[in-house]
Amino acid sequence: MSTTQSPPPEAAPARRTRGFSFRTFDSLKQVEFRWLFASLLGQMAAIQMQILMRSYVVYELTASFAAIGVVALASAVPMLLLSVFGGVLADRMPRKQILQIGHVLNGGFAFLIATLLLLDVLTVEHLFVIALLQGTVLALTISAGQAIVPEVAGMERLMNAVSLNAAGMSFMRLVAPAVAAGVIAAVGAGSAYLTIGIFYAMALLLLAPVRTRRPGAMQGAPPGAPAGGPGARQGAPPGAPAGGPPGGTSGGFGELIAGLRYAYEHKVIFWVLVLNFVTAILAMPYMVQLPGYVADVFEGGPGMLAWFAAVSGAGSLLATLVIASLPERRRGALLLGSSALLGLSLAVYASTSVVWLGLLFMFVVGVWTAGRQALAMVIIQTQVEDTHRGRVMSIFMTQISMVLIGGFIVGLMAEATGIQTAIGGLGLVLAVFTLGVAVFVPRLRRVT
Repeated sequence: MSTTQSPPPEAAPARRTRGFSFRTFDSLKQVEFRWLFASLLGQMAAIQMQILMRSYVVYELTASFAAIGVVALASAVPMLLLSVFGGVLADRMPRKQILQIGHVLNGGFAFLIATLLLLDVLTVEHLFVIALLQGTVLALTISAGQAIVPEVAGMERLMNAVSLNAAGMSFMRLVAPAVAAGVIAAVGAGSAYLTIGIFYAMALLLLAPVRTRRPGAMQGAPPGAPAGGPGARQGAPPGAPAGGPPGGTSGGFGELIAGLRYAYEHKVIFWVLVLNFVTAILAMPYMVQLPGYVADVFEGGPGMLAWFAAVSGAGSLLATLVIASLPERRRGALLLGSSALLGLSLAVYASTSVVWLGLLFMFVVGVWTAGRQALAMVIIQTQVEDTHRGRVMSIFMTQISMVLIGGFIVGLMAEATGIQTAIGGLGLVLAVFTLGVAVFVPRLRRVT
C-alpha cells in the first residue's frame, strides 16, 4: 500500500464571488481530488447499501423493529467507544493508508456475509458479531476519510470539496439503496452483499493514485485566521483556543484528551457537535428503520423500499449541490434552520400512510438531512486547526454511532407505541431543541 505524501499539484486559488455563482464542481478541476472523490463514491456506495441491507436482512429474519435496533447497537458501541482513537490515528498515521486498510477489512466482511447468505446459514447472531467488527473498523478509519479532504483539495477549495463529498454521499443514497433493492428482487440478498464487497474493492483501487500533503503542512487558512505571531498556528480560526501542536500530554491517550479539550473550548465547534449528535439520535434513525417502516406502514417490498431510498437521496443530492454553490455566509443560521425543518418534516412524514404522500415528504426529509450534514461539516472543517483536525473529525463522525443508537431507541419505542409515533415524536423533539439552541447560543447563529 502506498504511503507517499508528496504534495499534489497546486490548483489555482478559487475566485471569490459576492453572491451565488455556479462553482459547484470547482474542486474537481484538481486531478488528485478527482481520484479521491471517485474512491469516496465507491466507499459511500458500499456504506449506503450496507445500512439498508443489514436492516432488510434482520427484518426478514425476525419481523422485529427491536431486532433491527439491537444489531444496529452492536455496530454503534465500538464506534462510540473507539472513534476518538481513530482520530488520534488520523493525526499520527498517513490517512490514505488508514483508509486502504479499512477498505480491505470492510470488503472482507461483506464477502463473508454474502457467503453465509448464499449457503443459507446466516443468522441474526452472525449479523450481530459481524456488526461489532464492522463498527470497530469504521470507528478507527472513518475520521481519516474526512480529514484527508483538505490535504488533497486545499483550504482554498474546502467548502466546495466538502459539499461535493456530501453531494456524492447523497448521490449514492439515491443510487446505492435502489441498486441493492433491485439486486435483492432479481437474484437475492447474497448477491447484493457481493456487490457491496465489489464497491469496497473499487474504493481501494481508486485511492491508490492519490497523493496528499503532509498533515500540518497545509496551505491556506480560513478567512480571518491570524497570520502568525507567537503561539499562533497556521490555519487557526478566530477565537480558537491557543496552544501548540498535539502532544502536550505524552502518548496517544494524552492526544485524545487534548482533542476533546480543544473541541470543548472552541465553542462554535462544541455547539455544532452537540447539535449534530442530538440530530443523529432523534432524526437520522428513520434510515436505519426504513426497511421495516416501508413493510409495516406502506405494506411494500424491495421495490417500494428502493423508491423511498431513492427519493430521499434525490432530495439530499439537490440540497448539497445548492450548498456547494452558495457564498460563504450565514452558515450557522442555515444549519439551525435545516435541523429544525428536518424535525418538522419527519413529523409530517410519519403522519401519513398514503404511499405518494410518504414519497413526497421523504424527498423533503432528504433535503434537510443533507443540508444539515453538509453545513455542519463545512463549519467544523473551516474552524478547526489542522493539528487537531483528525481528532475533531473523529468526534464529529461518532454521529454514525449515534444514528445507530437512535435506531435502537426507535426500535424499542416502535414495539411499544408504533413506528410512526416513535419517528414523528422524536422529530418534534428535535425541532424544539434546535429552536432552543438558536435562541440561547447566538454565537452559532452568527457563524458565517
